[in-house]
Amino acid sequence: KLGLPLTLEFSSDDTTSTYHDDTKTSHGEIVADRESLLGEEGQHAGLMLPSFLVKPLNEPSFISSNGQEFVKVAPGRCSCQLSPDTEQYSFRFFLDFPDGAVKNDVSLPAERIYFMTACWNEDDNVIGRAKQWKEDIVCSLQRINTELEEMERRPNPLGMELFRKFRRYATLTERRRNLALQIDVLEEAFPPGHRLVAGPNNVVMLKEGVIAVKRDRGGKEEYHWV
Repeated sequence: KLGLPLTLEFSSDDTTSTYHDDTKTSHGEIVADRESLLGEEGQHAGLMLPSFLVKPLNEPSFISSNGQEFVKVAPGRCSCQLSPDTEQYSFRFFLDFPDGAVKNDVSLPAERIYFMTACWNEDDNVIGRAKQWKEDIVCSLQRINTELEEMERRPNPLGMELFRKFRRYATLTERRRNLALQIDVLEEAFPPGHRLVAGPNNVVMLKEGVIAVKRDRGGKEEYHWV
């Protein structure tokens, strides 16, 4: 396992930033590879969102058989892309690790590393609305479970009443399955509070994320998790 404690500062300050893949406009502004941050969907939608500087505030280190080793980290960029369906922002940033790092059988490639997670604007109350929706679904599930338990306790009727009972039981079972699926979808799109952390400016961020590198696959760039 290779853990690198790293403190970062996110800002719009471009005065000291240099990147090996960046280009400059006629006004001297540095334009990081925003397409690589936004992905193909963002490019096709014409989403050239502003990107911001990501500056390392410390030089991370780890202990190996050689003693304490420091890992060089160069500044990078971050940006967000909004998903209209869930009002979720795809938050991505990259940092350059020019020398990489190796600890036993674990290695960090000497290249640009991408970090990806999700965030939401608390002002939009998206998480709050999703929480209320989930509570409503849970209440519906509880009512269905109560009715199913009562049906199972009662003796089976005769004739047409038995047919009606089975039909009602099947309907409730199917509805319960659909509601459970809705909860799974909600928790995936709008994670519960223990999976979130508060950020600046009323932003709520997902604690988990993925780390990736880019690879050219037949002329098309793809992210590969590391």
